[in-house]
Amino acid sequence: MPSMACKVVAPTGVLFEGEAAQVKGPGWEGGFGLGPRHAPYLVALREGSLSLEDESGGELFHLEVGSGYLLVARDEVTVLVEKIGAAAG
Repeated sequence: MPSMACKVVAPTGVLFEGEAAQVKGPGWEGGFGLGPRHAPYLVALREGSLSLEDESGGELFHLEVGSGYLLVARDEVTVLVEKIGAAAG
């Protein structure tokens, strides 16, 4: 299964940089999930869980976010978070 380049950035620095097969998160209009070759996409994040998964559905990274933005462009995902909770991964 293909993957996409992902980067999660907070005011304190880069929290995750690597490949993921799926990204799930809390958008203002509702939860979302996206994978490789997704159309360009920009979403405001609300409070909730952001997770990045590998090809088998295993969790690579998990973060409780308070607010931020997620951008998909050229098969790359960039997440900018303003507030974070407990990070694992």
